[in-house]
Amino acid sequence: MWIDVEGARVYAQTGGMPFEPTAPVAVLMHGAGLDHTIWQQQTRYLAHHGPSVLALDLPGHGRSEGDPKKTIEDLADWTVHLLDAAGVGKATLVGHSMGALGALDALAIAGWIDGRAADELSLAYDFLRQLEHRLQMVGDEQTQTMPRTAEGVDHLACFMGYDDGEVFRADLLAHLARVQHHHGMLFDAAPTPAGESNLIFTGTDDDPETMEKLAAMGFEGVQGASTTVRGWYHGRYRALRSARAQELLTTLMPALLQAVADTANPNATLGRFDRFLSNLPTGVQLFSMLKARPQLLELLAEIMGSAPRLANYLAENSSVVDAMTSAEFLAAPPALTALRREFAEDLDGASEASTDYAEQEAATLSDNDIQKESTPDTAPSGYSTQKESCFGGMVDKNSV
Repeated sequence: MWIDVEGARVYAQTGGMPFEPTAPVAVLMHGAGLDHTIWQQQTRYLAHHGPSVLALDLPGHGRSEGDPKKTIEDLADWTVHLLDAAGVGKATLVGHSMGALGALDALAIAGWIDGRAADELSLAYDFLRQLEHRLQMVGDEQTQTMPRTAEGVDHLACFMGYDDGEVFRADLLAHLARVQHHHGMLFDAAPTPAGESNLIFTGTDDDPETMEKLAAMGFEGVQGASTTVRGWYHGRYRALRSARAQELLTTLMPALLQAVADTANPNATLGRFDRFLSNLPTGVQLFSMLKARPQLLELLAEIMGSAPRLANYLAENSSVVDAMTSAEFLAAPPALTALRREFAEDLDGASEASTDYAEQEAATLSDNDIQKESTPDTAPSGYSTQKESCFGGMVDKNSV
């Protein structure tokens, strides 16, 4: 079939079945220099066993008109325009090589994944694709198998441009951990929400059954609590304006309200959480994390309920929330050498950077203390390591 996008005709293969834009849709995006035929088998199978399919010829490829897009960002914008032109409101994007990077950015533009997730997955793709190429050059075959000996890994690290094999190992594991982290948030089965799921907060009037459930949970002044939650669905806060954020919030709502209700003062906790949401720049990444990791939802509710000063700090410093949604959060505090390396890489304005860095690390350690991830033995060393990395980094920087 043909689709007019940005003044040019685009060809898409539908697998021999009529295309239904209102049905579940899979969009297949090829790599540079290729066309829709790389998806031939997948296109026909999917079209006859599930969703409607658009296996695209990207601009300047195959039968499609126009010039090839010069950047991944341009390809992502074009993909969003194509979905609009095809009348598709929601789709699964499947990409190969260049098409994968364009699909990631398009998902971020459409609000289906967070920009940070798209950036980290794109960086991981670049790193792992380069690693794959090096493995195949060394082995002279199609392979993705890592060397089995330390000597082989060190040789590969050198081929990847590393002077230190241990640094290469650390970077590789970090990329793999981030991919696993984002995959878990996007695709792992969500836990069954606690409590009833038919809570209604849309519309302008309070739902009587929902009010009864809020009272049963332990909220006092249920009308005020209902008004607060209904406000989240009316676009008052920037983090809650995308369709994806609203969908994730609705899924989380029963478990979220139950976690708030389990605190000592549910109404005060809800108020602090409302202030926290009001200052978030985006909600998709956080809500995805809360959906995939219910222990983080419980931690956040506990902070809002029992640590007002930390709750206020989180509300005023969204960069700390970015740390909470990272793959490394809730892990053991990093070693001094790792902290020093990270601090040195980011240190341009010594005093200001040190203050920001220390505050973010301290907030993360405080969160771990509240959740009891830290013990009386590990907590002091975590704080002292964080302080030493900051002061040491500043001394080293200023002595150069």
